[in-house]
Order: sequence, then structure tokens, then C-alpha cells
Amino acid sequence: VYCALDLHKEYTFVSISKPDGKILQEGRIDYTRGAIRGFLNSYDKGSSVSVETIENCYWIIGEIGKAE
Repeated sequence: VYCALDLHKEYTFVSISKPDGKILQEGRIDYTRGAIRGFLNSYDKGSSVSVETIENCYWIIGEIGKAE
């Protein structure tokens, strides 16, 4: 699957899609400790993740790296 994260001030909007473009899930993840990692853990390790890069995105990238 492909995961796209659109970062906002207090939450991330996430869109999960299959390679054919079919949307599997979309929604909002509030910024609480472990929320992004927990969400990503429900998908296969090694799935593609794209992140909108903004000034304070490094902690989110760290959460992605810790997802199992």
C-alpha cells in the first residue's frame, strides 16, 4: 500500500491507497504520543510512506521509522 501524510498544525491527514489508486482509508490522526506509529503499525512494514516536508516534520519521520 501507499501512505500519504499531509501535515497540519495539530493533526495529520492520512490517505492509504493501493497501487491501482483505490483509496483504502482516509482520515485524521491527532498529534498524541504514538498515534502515528500506532496507525502505521496496522499496515505491512516496508509500505511506502510520503510526507509533506515542513519545518517541524522530523519527529513524524522518527515515528515512521519506529513503526513495525
